[in-house]
Amino acid sequence: NRTAANVRNIMTTKVGGELLPTGCANDWMFDHVGMVWVSKYMSASGGNDDDVDLTEGVEVDDDSLLECALEGGADDVEFSPGLDESLAGDDDEETGSYAMIKCEPTDMLQLVHALKADGYAVTQFENQWVVKDEGTKVSLGVEGAEKFEKFLNLMDDDLDVTNVFHNGSFVEDQT
Repeated sequence: NRTAANVRNIMTTKVGGELLPTGCANDWMFDHVGMVWVSKYMSASGGNDDDVDLTEGVEVDDDSLLECALEGGADDVEFSPGLDESLAGDDDEETGSYAMIKCEPTDMLQLVHALKADGYAVTQFENQWVVKDEGTKVSLGVEGAEKFEKFLNLMDDDLDVTNVFHNGSFVEDQT
């Protein structure tokens, strides 16, 4: 298909890298999971209002959220100490999240409905590929980071590419 040809061209011709055969890294390096982000504040409308103010209101009770998430099909719940802007999208910083919930991809919609029914403000949800083991991440030096950043920018410019999942880790220049 056209997308595969574009990605192959970007990787081999424009960046000077190599591609492994389709599917060879996904099975052992990445887990396919459903991810749901929840606001620090409860939804005043019982979770049915998309225009809810996520920056003020009644704060979420950790234990209640954990119980609701587990009953809704969650596998793991990670709490941030407050609004975490790094989880928010670049376009909308007011959707910073308080909890990140992982589940099986097939259970994600059930989980979102359970959270909204109990009044939690779900800020985002999607399926993702996440690195199984942090030890499989590849540390990139300065030259590797420049090539990798060029690759990511070219992938971002390709209209057929919607997501890029990788195991690259940028190392700060210590000179």
